[in-house]
Amino acid sequence: MVLNIVDDLLEIKTLDLNLIISYKITSRKGRLIQKEPYRRQIDKGISEFKAEIFEQFKYNEKLMEYIEKLIVSDPKNVRRNLVKLQTLGNELSLNFLIEG
Repeated sequence: MVLNIVDDLLEIKTLDLNLIISYKITSRKGRLIQKEPYRRQIDKGISEFKAEIFEQFKYNEKLMEYIEKLIVSDPKNVRRNLVKLQTLGNELSLNFLIEG
């Protein structure tokens, strides 16, 4: 891996200099550098998130089945995944992706 700093960007590249990812460097001391800000939404329970997503995607059976499997297989990250699904659903038509 090769680390490269260009202006206010930290670039991480493979040894043959293909870009893997880049991060904007903050000038504020002690700040976490991450690609996508993650704020844990603790105001809602898992069941409330599930209900919102089910309604958002018109009770898509494939999605409901996926979420139920996710709860069993990766309970530690369920909230993060549900938030991401909800965000993607607002940005794209996940129904289109799921129906395929």
